[in-house]
Amino acid sequence: MQDNSAAISVARGVQRVIPDSLFQRLTNEYTSLSNWVRFKQRQRKVPSIPSLNKDVLFIVVDCLRADHTSMESYQRETTPFLKDFGTGYANAVSAAPWTFPSVPSLLTGKYPHEHGATFTDNFRNFDTGNLPGALDDKVYTLSELFAGSGYDTYFSSAIVTASLPINGRFGQIHVNHNASAERMINDFMNWWKSCDNRFGYLHLGDLHQPLHIPDKQPFGVIDEGLESLIGWDFRNESESNGDFEYYREQRVKLYDTILAEVDRQIERLIEFLRTRDELEETIVVVVGDHGEEFWEHAAREYEQYHDPRGFYGVGHGHSLFEPAIRVPLIFHFPSEISDLPQRISTVEIAPRILREAIVRSDNDVLRHVGTDFEPDSDIILSEGIGYGYDKKSLYKGDYKLIHSINEEETDFLFDLSEDPSEKTNLNDTDRIIKLMNLLPNKAKHTGDEVNVNSEARDRLEDLGYI
Repeated sequence: MQDNSAAISVARGVQRVIPDSLFQRLTNEYTSLSNWVRFKQRQRKVPSIPSLNKDVLFIVVDCLRADHTSMESYQRETTPFLKDFGTGYANAVSAAPWTFPSVPSLLTGKYPHEHGATFTDNFRNFDTGNLPGALDDKVYTLSELFAGSGYDTYFSSAIVTASLPINGRFGQIHVNHNASAERMINDFMNWWKSCDNRFGYLHLGDLHQPLHIPDKQPFGVIDEGLESLIGWDFRNESESNGDFEYYREQRVKLYDTILAEVDRQIERLIEFLRTRDELEETIVVVVGDHGEEFWEHAAREYEQYHDPRGFYGVGHGHSLFEPAIRVPLIFHFPSEISDLPQRISTVEIAPRILREAIVRSDNDVLRHVGTDFEPDSDIILSEGIGYGYDKKSLYKGDYKLIHSINEEETDFLFDLSEDPSEKTNLNDTDRIIKLMNLLPNKAKHTGDEVNVNSEARDRLEDLGYI
């Protein structure tokens, strides 16, 4: 574990005697330099892999739930471009219900209990500053493997939480707090044009609080007088009333409106590649890091879960119900994709990218990414809760178990083929026990302690984490 207490003390002393703007610029430069130094140190140990022959574009949309997209015939045409884009679409389950452990899973193909960027305590409360660990040093990311083959690697996020666990894993890491998709994509295209062999990760934060109301409102005028729309109101609402119903209608409409704008911006990025005649030889993945709840399970969570923030049924990070972890997954691969299952975990993305990118098949290379948790081919996990008691969700076929480590909380079992909205908790003790026996143990690895500076803390507060 790294002890940065002396450096933090010096930084606080410096902050008191220089302007805030200069301090922030120096902090950003120090963070960038720290990432670069660690990246260079890790590159000396990166396993040798065959030459790679395709660029990679990873587009991650924060808080993107699958059932609000046009790919699933949603009532609003929120993603008309993404609906027709790509060579394969999958109903995906995020490895975790919030960004911090989810992003490392996307980049390593491992579940949180394997890659280490998660809590080990049974009770979690991220907003107290009790941060999870970073990625375990022995775990490699796709970006490191590609960099070892001569690629420029670039990470850009509007959400600071995405960058915290992956320090030193990209040649460049940029956090543009609360930046729009338009700005993020403009910067990203400039980087793309500046190099030849590219592994680019772009994390769009438009759907994450604090929200911004777009000028274009294709689904009707949004009531900008509701100032709390940019965050969350009615955080523990379990009974309907007129004020709540109106707020929920406006909050969902704002989410859909922003999603439509994100879809337009992604189209602009893809057209940029197309006009450069690079799209057909670029591996593109579009996915949500996790979903977002809109009161679907508010009463159930209020009665049967404990969130230290008092969030029940809204947002993400505290539950493993479908709205929080079911995300859309779009592949655009140069080769044909014919083996996508009905339900897929986001940990399967990294090994699929690597198999597509390497010049020749090499099983030894593939061992560097992907999960070791494979008790059965049709089993999928979601874990890594950020708030409240530790929970794990396990899918086996159409059955889904949500297990809480706290015996005072309720375990849930759903048959998603008959009950996709998770309305009925099945009373099937034998099946629950069988599924519980398949769950993994606690985290095998934990990474270094993650320290945040004052600017990062301000960003986390703005995002609703503190």
